[in-house]
Amino acid sequence: MTVLGKVQAGLNRKRYLQRSAELSQRTVEHMPKALRYQGLHAESLSLVGLLSVAEPSVNLLLPELRRDGLFAGIKTALEVGVAVALSRGVKLRLVVMNAPPSKSDIEYLCGKLAAEFGISISRIEVVPIHEMKNSGFSESDVWIATYWTTAHALDVAARLQLIDRRRVIYLIQDYEPLFLPASTDSALASATYHAGFVSLVNSTPLRAFLKERESLQVDAARTFAPRLDHKLLEKAALERESMSGSLRILFYGRPSKPRNMFNLGVSALRSVAPELVKSGCHVTFRSIGETHRDIELSDGAVLRSVGKVSWGEYFKVLASADVLLSLQASPHPSHPPLDAVASGGRSVTNEVAGTRAHLHPRLFAVNPDPDELCGAILEARSQHEADRRASGFDDAFMSSLGVNFDSAIASTVDQIGAS
Repeated sequence: MTVLGKVQAGLNRKRYLQRSAELSQRTVEHMPKALRYQGLHAESLSLVGLLSVAEPSVNLLLPELRRDGLFAGIKTALEVGVAVALSRGVKLRLVVMNAPPSKSDIEYLCGKLAAEFGISISRIEVVPIHEMKNSGFSESDVWIATYWTTAHALDVAARLQLIDRRRVIYLIQDYEPLFLPASTDSALASATYHAGFVSLVNSTPLRAFLKERESLQVDAARTFAPRLDHKLLEKAALERESMSGSLRILFYGRPSKPRNMFNLGVSALRSVAPELVKSGCHVTFRSIGETHRDIELSDGAVLRSVGKVSWGEYFKVLASADVLLSLQASPHPSHPPLDAVASGGRSVTNEVAGTRAHLHPRLFAVNPDPDELCGAILEARSQHEADRRASGFDDAFMSSLGVNFDSAIASTVDQIGAS
């Protein structure tokens, strides 16, 4: 993100917090019993006092919605919202909790949903949270939480008996308390798993982790395999070429996201760079995901940043790499390593609770230690040198990560019950 973009994002966040505080204060004035939840979090009372009779809808709560933010997590959330709305024959309302999207972004996003998922544009409504008071709601509405803050807001609304928690679907795509330092927020994030919502979980490793860490029981029928973009991955597999005598290493590096362990990745690359250079290998290092300064790894080896790219460009860059290093300090398998091996490449990642090491022969999962990660990169390089033939598209391993998406949606909707 550019400096100007960061300044604008800061201003948007400041305005959002101000609007949230004003809404929270008005809510308490009209509903004194809501005072007990005031100040827990900026979004605690964002859904309180907004219900009125209207045509039923599916309300998908999103922390943000931007044209340049349609990556794995948000894209999957939108797909879930569309699938549930279509299954119930009602409109889809996208409730944006943070800075509202621009008019051009809304037009683009609604058009994309219509083109990709088959829902009519006339059946999509985008509502910024501060305009919710102007929208009508029904007791037959289905609510979908997509991030812990949205689940927390729905939990508070349910505690105040404004919505029925049995009509809330909680799309869980990672163990989000790990994203936060020990704090009120981390405790609130953990509490959302016990709010009595109908859970829909992205991947069996995450389901197992939730059972172990939170004693949360989620039916396997409501646990789906991560939603890979098969069309673009097949294209990337066809475009993938091997260059004799060279090695191209791509690092999914996002310094601003602690869960991606940027500094650990850099340390691993600094360990492996001199080993590769010493062996006479012509190696290039690039990072993708977020812009950062070039980083010297060793004499003659520099990590150069590609930065954040579009969804389509991401797959092109992926196809141009022999080995991907991608770290994720949470139990969701994470898309980049899965994308890399599905498109015929090799990937190195960190192990989490024994969930990744046996997913695929070209996926190397080791302890989050720079020396072990270095060793895994060298092992991936050796495998690459031994067989440079194009591996082709391969997604068979995904069947171990969850059931079919449509099946999981049907099981979840059945739990909600009839309108």
